[in-house]
Amino acid sequence: LLFLRHLQRVELRRNGELVVGVAIDRSAEEVMLDFQPSGDFQHWLLLSRTADDVLLELGLREKYETLNRLERATKVSVAVPLTSETIEGLLYAYLPTRQTTGMPVHVNGDFFPHASRQAIVLEGEQHDRYWNEVLLATAASALAENFVRLRDTLGPIRFWTLAQAAFQLKD
Repeated sequence: LLFLRHLQRVELRRNGELVVGVAIDRSAEEVMLDFQPSGDFQHWLLLSRTADDVLLELGLREKYETLNRLERATKVSVAVPLTSETIEGLLYAYLPTRQTTGMPVHVNGDFFPHASRQAIVLEGEQHDRYWNEVLLATAASALAENFVRLRDTLGPIRFWTLAQAAFQLKD
C-alpha cells in the first residue's frame, strides 16, 4: 500500500461485512495508513532519489543496451516508519517480495525480480543483477542524504537501530 500511488482505500470484505479497511492519505513525502475497524494507524516517511547519477558513473546503460530498450524507472523510494513499531523491512518491486532489507525500512524500485517474485536478482553477470545493485545503492544514498533529518525525526533509539542495521550491511 505504501508504494501504490493511486490507491486511496482498500477493503477486504467477507459476505459483505468489512474485515479490514485501510484509508491511505499521501502527501509529497509522507503516507498515513488508517486501519479499520481496529483503529490502528501507521505514519511513514518516504525518501526518494533517482539512480541516474550512479548509472551514468558506472556506464551501465552503455554496457548493457538492453536497459535502454526496457526503459526501467530509476526512482527508488525508502519508506521509514514514523510510528513506534519495529518492522522487518522488505524489498518491493512495486509489490512486496519476501526478501528483507536487513533494516527497519522498506525499499521500492523497478527491480528485476526472480520469476517467483519472492526476491530480486542479485547474482549472475547480467544486466538485471547490476541494475538491482544500482537501485540498492541509490536507496542507501537516499538514507545517507537524509541523515540529519532521520536523526531529528526518529529520535535517538530508533535512529540508532536504523544506523546500526545499516552499518552491519555495509560490507
